[in-house]
Amino acid sequence: MRTTVDENRKFADFIANKLKNSSSMICVCLTEKCVSALDAPGKPFYDPEASGTLLRELQNLIPTNDDRQV
Repeated sequence: MRTTVDENRKFADFIANKLKNSSSMICVCLTEKCVSALDAPGKPFYDPEASGTLLRELQNLIPTNDDRQV
């Protein structure tokens, strides 16, 4: 099932909050375009707006410093 823009905002918030509360060093690696093979251009769940929302929100919500990088 394809996630929506709103759902991806909620997912990003959930993930970011978990990472913010982590006491460990973290490095989050994000894709540049799609999240899965089904989300690639021409595939059934291609939605650059929804995928882009997840990636942008994660970048905005996860605070970075020497121990936390996105």
